[in-house]
Amino acid sequence: MSLSLKVKPAEPDDLPEALTLLNLAFPEQDNLYYLTGDPGYKLERTRLLLKGNQPVGVLQIFERQVRWRSGLERVGCVGNLTVHPNHRGKGYASKLLEEAVSYMRGEGFHYSLLFTRIPGFYERFGWRRVPLTLFSGFLKNGSEAGKLKGSMRRFHVDTDLKSLLKVYDRFNEDRWGTVVRDEPLWRSELKWLFDEDFNQFLLYEEETVKSYVRCHKHRPYIMEFGFEKGCEDSVKALVHRCASMFKGKRGEDRIYLPVLKDPEIDGFLKSQLSNVRECSTSEIGLDQLLIKALDNDVDEKALNRMFFWYPDHF
Repeated sequence: MSLSLKVKPAEPDDLPEALTLLNLAFPEQDNLYYLTGDPGYKLERTRLLLKGNQPVGVLQIFERQVRWRSGLERVGCVGNLTVHPNHRGKGYASKLLEEAVSYMRGEGFHYSLLFTRIPGFYERFGWRRVPLTLFSGFLKNGSEAGKLKGSMRRFHVDTDLKSLLKVYDRFNEDRWGTVVRDEPLWRSELKWLFDEDFNQFLLYEEETVKSYVRCHKHRPYIMEFGFEKGCEDSVKALVHRCASMFKGKRGEDRIYLPVLKDPEIDGFLKSQLSNVRECSTSEIGLDQLLIKALDNDVDEKALNRMFFWYPDHF
C-alpha cells in the first residue's frame, strides 16, 4: 500500500526535520537562520511535503516588497526547494512548487521571484527569466577620479546603516524590481554577505555618506552600488579601489558590474574600463533570476525594465 502525499505548513515541532532536509541539500549555508531569522519569513511559509507522516521535501517562501511601476508589490520569493535524496525523481519537487503557487495566490501575492541554476525546470511552471546582464572590462590607467572632499573607508553597521538606507532609497526610488529594504532586512542581508573585510566600502563627503559599493565575497564582482545625485566621481573612485583590491588579493584584472538599464549611469561606469563586453550572470557562476505573475502575465516592457540587486538574493 502506497503512502499518501500532502503538503502542510511547518509547525514548531517540524523545525528539526525541516532543518535536516535543508542541511542535506545546502550544507554551505546557515539553514537555521533561513528557518527563523529572515524578517520577511513566517513559520507557516516553510512548506513541508509529507509521505505518510514523514517529511521528504521542503520549500520556503520569503516576503519582499518590490518597486513596480508607480507603486509597490508584495512578492513571494521561493527559496530552498529540496527533496530528500532517497525520494528524488518522483515529481515531489513539482508537487511542492505547485502547492507554493496556490498558497501565494491565496496570500494575495501578485508576483513570485526565485533564483536558480536550473531555469528550465521552473519555466515548466510559468516562471520567466529576467534579462539581467553584467558588463566587464579592465580598469583604464589613470581612470581613478581626481581629488575628492571625502575619504573611502569600510562600512560600520552600527554607525553607518541609517545613512546608507537613505542613499539606497533615493538611488532606487524609480528603479523597477528593486527590493524595499528597511533596517531589519539590511541587517539580515549583512549577516551572510558581510563576512570578509572588503565586502563593503563607503565614501563619506562632509561627514555624510555620498556613495557606496558592495563587492562579492568570492568573485571580482561589484554586485551593488549607489550614490547621491552629483556624486558620480566618488563611485568611480570606489570602483577603482575595488579593482585594485581584486587584483591585490586575488590576482584578478577583469572586473564585473551589473548593467543597471540606465544608459547614463551604465555609460559613465563603462567609460572607466577597456575591453568592455556584456555577459550573462552565469559567466561568473551566479544564479539566474526568474519571475512569475500569479494573477496575469508579465508584459515584455516591464520585464525588460526590471532590475534586481544581487545582494537581495534569497
